[in-house]
Amino acid sequence: MPTSEDALIQIARRYSQLGMQVAKAYHQRQTELELDKVLMPDRLSTHAGTAASIATLEELRELTATHRQAYQKLMVAFAGEMAKALEDLPEAVRDAERDRIVPMLEWQFNAQREFYENRERWIVAAQQVCELIDERRAKITFTDDGVLFEADDDLDRFQALMTSLDEMQQREGEQLAQRVERMKRSAAALGMIISE
Repeated sequence: MPTSEDALIQIARRYSQLGMQVAKAYHQRQTELELDKVLMPDRLSTHAGTAASIATLEELRELTATHRQAYQKLMVAFAGEMAKALEDLPEAVRDAERDRIVPMLEWQFNAQREFYENRERWIVAAQQVCELIDERRAKITFTDDGVLFEADDDLDRFQALMTSLDEMQQREGEQLAQRVERMKRSAAALGMIISE
C-alpha cells in the first residue's frame, strides 16, 4: 500500500522529469543560436555580422526570460504540491521531511538565480563587445589572430570585457557541474537514472 512518503517521491520524480525537460529544451535552443560564433572576429568584421550577433544576443535574452518564467512556474507548482503532500504526513515525519526538502528547494532556487544573473551579465558584456567593435570599426583592424585597436583605451576595454566573459563562462561551467552532480544524487535517491 502506498504511503504518504511515497507521494512525496512521486511528486519529486514528476517535477524532476519536467525540470529536466525544460532545461533540455533551453540548452537545445541555446545550441541552435550558435553562441560560439557571436564574438568570432570573422563575424564581427562586418557591420552586418555584428548586427547578427546583437540579434542573436537578444534572442538569447528572450529565451532566458522565457525559461526563467517556465522554471519559476514549475518550482511554485512543485512547492505547492509538496506542501500539500507534507500536510498528509504524521507530524513527526512531516517536520523531518520539511527539514530535508526546504534546504534542497532553497539551494535549487539560489542555483537557478545565479545562473540567470550570470547569463544576463554575459549577454550584456557580449553586447558591449559588439557595440565597441561597431563604434570603432573605422579605427580597428581584423587579423587572423583577432582584433587590433588603434587606441589603447579601446584595447583595454575590449580585453577587460573578454576577460569578464571568460570568467563568467568558467563560473557557469562550475555551476553546471555542481547542479548536474546534485541532480544525479537526487535522481538516484528517487530511483531515477539520468543519461549523459
